[in-house]
Amino acid sequence: MNRYNRQVYGRKFSQALLNLDLREVTGGQARFFRFLVLLCTFSLALFAGSFAGAVSGYLSRTLFSLPQPVQGAWVTASVVLVICVWSIETKQSSIASGLWKGGLTVVFTSIAAIVILQNPNLGLLTLIATSVFLGCYCLVFIASSFSLSLFLVLLNHSIYRNVKTYHKFLMISLSILVSYLIGSDPPAHYKISSQYFVEIKLLAGFLVGVFSVKLSCEVSDINGKPKKTFEFLRNWAIAFSTFGSTSFYNLDLSNIDFTGAQLANTDLRARKFYRTRFKNVEGLERARVDNRYFDLDQPKFQKLLTHGSCEEKDFSGINLQGAYLQAAIMREYDFTSANLSGADLSEANLIDSIFVQADVTGVDFTEATLTGICIENWNINSQTCFTNVKCDYIFRKRDSKGKPTDRHPSDRNFNPREFESLYQEVGNIVELVFKEGVNWRAFAFTLQKLQLEDEGMGLELRGIEKRGDLWIVKVAHNDNVLSAEVERNLYARHEEMQALLVTKEQQINQLLGIVSDQSAALKNYSQKPFGQNFFISGSTITNLAGEAIEYREAAGQVRNIIAGPNLGEIVTTTQSFLTQLSGQKVAATAETQVDLIQQVMLAEAEKDPIFKQFLRQQGQQILATIPEGAIATALRGAIAQL
Repeated sequence: MNRYNRQVYGRKFSQALLNLDLREVTGGQARFFRFLVLLCTFSLALFAGSFAGAVSGYLSRTLFSLPQPVQGAWVTASVVLVICVWSIETKQSSIASGLWKGGLTVVFTSIAAIVILQNPNLGLLTLIATSVFLGCYCLVFIASSFSLSLFLVLLNHSIYRNVKTYHKFLMISLSILVSYLIGSDPPAHYKISSQYFVEIKLLAGFLVGVFSVKLSCEVSDINGKPKKTFEFLRNWAIAFSTFGSTSFYNLDLSNIDFTGAQLANTDLRARKFYRTRFKNVEGLERARVDNRYFDLDQPKFQKLLTHGSCEEKDFSGINLQGAYLQAAIMREYDFTSANLSGADLSEANLIDSIFVQADVTGVDFTEATLTGICIENWNINSQTCFTNVKCDYIFRKRDSKGKPTDRHPSDRNFNPREFESLYQEVGNIVELVFKEGVNWRAFAFTLQKLQLEDEGMGLELRGIEKRGDLWIVKVAHNDNVLSAEVERNLYARHEEMQALLVTKEQQINQLLGIVSDQSAALKNYSQKPFGQNFFISGSTITNLAGEAIEYREAAGQVRNIIAGPNLGEIVTTTQSFLTQLSGQKVAATAETQVDLIQQVMLAEAEKDPIFKQFLRQQGQQILATIPEGAIATALRGAIAQL
């Protein structure tokens, strides 16, 4: 597409003829339609100025239209009061609020006319006159504000300032002129010079015109944006400005590259924007958009898409699915409950950002910087890509004040690609949900048994996490196996193992061949130092004084404490084990108890990769549950060495 062809004014694109490369294109209205819309905006300005003059002219005549000057003055003062109340309230809130309070003022002044002047006819006249003038003034305000909004969305900001000045001058001049032309002479019954009467009308026209323009400018253009309650005027103007313009209506714009394009006054109400590139696009804030696919109607989201950063950092609850934000700077952003599914965040800077309850399924985080992010209850899947992310640590919870807590790792930084290995999920994952904790030994036996019985299933433990009161165990399987079948087998075998474990633990060990494997493994520790205070001989752990405990007994106790089914009983179980060590004089001091328990954990982790992964993934969470003591100190030391 050459430079000339990149001007697509007024073109209606179709899906079949859509070009993926639309970089630096210039869209908008065709010249004829642009001329018509500009003509309409000037016509609106002319109407608003003329109508304002008519209002001011008739308002000034009201002062002299009644037989008694005091009555004319009362009606005029009532009209001015009502318009002032309406203007102030409209500026602060909305037209509806202004009309409501203006209406109350109309009723109040009408009743006051009857009470003060004891003239029911004057009260009725005041009611009618002020209502008519309020409605007319409201119409002037809407026409003027809509005209200014059209100028804002049709013209560049650089020249809008001058156009706005011309608009003000045109309206005020017309208001003065029309006010002067309405009734050149005062009523015959009122003794006043024509010159004085003309001066009153000119002053009224000037004041009405000035206040109308000033109020319109303040609500339709505050630092380049309309007041929030008057965004509907801007939306009307944008819709009007796309009449006869470039249109992508209802198209799938996935993967389209609009880099550097001029999209002001284009119709971008497409049905899909999956990873559509808007980098350095100009005029997106003046294009007609909707939120069918994602929240493109949000100004801060538009700026993030076009500039790769935004001063506003609160994106909680916003739909950003499929957004192309490659290399964006989003430090300390709040994405709480946001929908980021399918977004491209590769190479993005997300340091200290919040992803609490965020949907990041299918997000590409390749080479993104994730240090310090908070991931409490975020939703990921196998399509979420963490390849080569840069992450020193994360936070897994947020406190009541909204600050991240539960740093992981607690006392070190992640090793290179450690975060990726922990959180990168593979395809074909089943999630087993346990409401009352996991009987870890029973589940380990179940998984090993199924692995031995059917290698074709390709079962592999991928993670364990706690969500509220639930324990979630994730197991991967091969593509040719149905997830429902794997889930059914695991649940069924796990229940069987739990029942057998109570009465037939020895039989289970023999069935799986664990005893022989364990014995072979324990031979590797024969006559070797076991920490600083112990050595292992055969299957026995002995301290320097010769007191001993069976390795299998110690290992079973430690596993039961760390990975037992009921964390609520951990205090009682821990105290019982420590009392046993002290009573048998194997580890009588806190220091020797920590040494023994830590070495058992490390030995078990070396022999059992599943237990090792469990300690890595759930160690910090267990530390938050158990009280400080020998077990906690030993677990902390073991995690640091894994």
